[in-house]
Amino acid sequence: MNLNFFKKLSYPLKNLTAVGVKREKYFQKLLGGDTLFDLLCLKPNGIEKREYVADFTEACNGKLVTFSAKVESYKQTFGSKKMLIVTCVLQNKQKIELVYFNGSKAMIQKLAPINSEIGISGQLKFNRQNFQIIHPDWIGPCQQINNWVGIEPIYPLTFGLNQAILRSAIRSALLLFNESIEFLPAESLPLFDSFSFINALQKMHHPLSLLDLHYKSSPMLRLAYQEMFLRNYSFWISKTRVQKIIRNNVNFEDLNHLEKKFYALLTFQLTSDQERCLIEIKNDFKNKEQMHRLVQGDVGSGKTIVAFIAALSIIDLGKQVVFLAPTEILAKQHYENLKKYTDAIGVRIELLTSQIKTKNKREIFNQLKDGTIHLLIGTHAVFQKDVIYHDLKLVIIDEQHRFGVEQRSVLIQKGDNPHVLSMSATPIPRTVLLVQLGDMDVSEIKEKPKNRPLITTKIINVKDFEKLISFIGQAMNRDEKIFWVCPLIEESETLDLVNLKDRLLNLQMYFPDKVTWIHGKQSLEERQCSFDEFRSGLKPIVVATTVIEVGIDIPDATTIIIEDPQRFGISQLHQLRGRVGRGVKDSFCFLLYKDNLSQTSSQRLKLIRSTQDGFELAEQDLKIRGGGDVLGLKQTGVPTFKFFDCYSEDQEQNDFYIRLFRRSKEDVEKYFKNQDHTLTEDSPILNMAKIYGFYNDIDYKKTG
Repeated sequence: MNLNFFKKLSYPLKNLTAVGVKREKYFQKLLGGDTLFDLLCLKPNGIEKREYVADFTEACNGKLVTFSAKVESYKQTFGSKKMLIVTCVLQNKQKIELVYFNGSKAMIQKLAPINSEIGISGQLKFNRQNFQIIHPDWIGPCQQINNWVGIEPIYPLTFGLNQAILRSAIRSALLLFNESIEFLPAESLPLFDSFSFINALQKMHHPLSLLDLHYKSSPMLRLAYQEMFLRNYSFWISKTRVQKIIRNNVNFEDLNHLEKKFYALLTFQLTSDQERCLIEIKNDFKNKEQMHRLVQGDVGSGKTIVAFIAALSIIDLGKQVVFLAPTEILAKQHYENLKKYTDAIGVRIELLTSQIKTKNKREIFNQLKDGTIHLLIGTHAVFQKDVIYHDLKLVIIDEQHRFGVEQRSVLIQKGDNPHVLSMSATPIPRTVLLVQLGDMDVSEIKEKPKNRPLITTKIINVKDFEKLISFIGQAMNRDEKIFWVCPLIEESETLDLVNLKDRLLNLQMYFPDKVTWIHGKQSLEERQCSFDEFRSGLKPIVVATTVIEVGIDIPDATTIIIEDPQRFGISQLHQLRGRVGRGVKDSFCFLLYKDNLSQTSSQRLKLIRSTQDGFELAEQDLKIRGGGDVLGLKQTGVPTFKFFDCYSEDQEQNDFYIRLFRRSKEDVEKYFKNQDHTLTEDSPILNMAKIYGFYNDIDYKKTG
């Protein structure tokens, strides 16, 4: 197979004359990549018509025109408006001025010497009885006029680029491909009239009408389908690799010794969702394949208890478990909450964070290595090369989207194909689960413990600030705790938002010696000290940034105030609200705004007020803002799509693309079922999957 085709697609953009080193950063910002493939996959968002004219009286003001004319004179003005005016004459004696602001006369004269006949293209303007084109899109030899007549695509732009630059770069890139290698199975080609990849790109970049850019047109269908086929192809390979991993002859029967001891200590019953989730996890343990399961649960639904019971099943077999948390505060909280149980049932638990002293770390390292420690809870410190396990069989990752592929890989490689249980408190919409995470097994915990109170959510204006202060005073009299969240730590010159420092001083005037603060710029010791003051009740009000967004569990915290809530996303607001309502007392969330809210902001805040169902909020949020980089998936190693879009405002289009995704999934299954496919370096489909970023050489079992 000719690998040159794929090498060309990976060709650096900066090597194109129209791009170069100077413009490379602008292209990278627009495309999100730096190769010819990224450029060629830039989808136009419209078209414009450019006509050849010989008489301006027939042309409309603002119209895109192309014509030939003779250069008559140059005029340069100086002062506040430095202009270069080039006067040209058509064959019918009509005159037109080409206007350049701060233009280089020497450079333009090279392209258009006086008395020369040139081709010109740009937007025609009528100004004081004069015909003008301000900064023509093109001037050049008359022989090239045909290149500037007809339908042209309109591309999205960013600073430093214009349509002419983009079109020139794309034309240059397309000229490099005089052949197209077919990598899709023959059975799928009739779906899009057998358009090849390159032919589809050529049609997209040279549309004859808007119909050519419609999602159901054959070229666009080809591009979207192949994206989904390659995605599902990569899913299939990854899953097949995992299923080929035969585990050691370990009996994963459900022993239940530790679990029974734990249940005897519980003062509450598990919800039916928690019990179902545990059954699914234990069934995975009994299989011979390595488990990769995501547990997604709403705020306060009890994911941690489920993960702990799953860990006990592994520890019962004499194996080890590591529990990874995204922050030190959360890791310490998990440790303290679980230690009261582990001490009672004879399980050795330890905490490993950057705050642990070196002497204690060495002791932890030794006890992990000899198997004395059964359950390790920690932060990024667990990635250290000195952390060696005696027999690691389960990796639990809390808030898995906060860790990248490489980080998860390092941790998982510390065991012999350990099971991986990921958790997310941010519910993921169904379409995102289907398209972005493929066939990953997912368990959902929607039901909350029965004794949990509903949280009353109110949208209030800053004019009612004094009433809010009175409410807080009453809550403190009942020995309740209050979160107060600000979007900024310090005052900003560009954003008119309440900052944490000012609010801290303000609240200390109302409640002396009762207010502390937590933010990301504090040292870990300062942050933990502030948190301990708050949790103990010494200072029952904490002013914080979103550092408290995930997992903080204070049962007697009943009130949270979120300032400038329009600055936060729906899922973030829901997570913040979830810091309260974890005990049995009535709880409240106040969304405090100070100016008129935009229609979109008002819509989002009313949505938060209307429901406490995180799964429903996730679906509605997707409809409001579209797919984008859902849940920050880029940082976790999950690639985004260039043509496939089932997150638009057009529900008909979304449904069409979901059907297309399912069709491509079926086609991939047939593809592998009908023949044996050996993965070789010269496989066209494998090379294309790599170019898309859907497949890489990191073994799936190592990344989780």
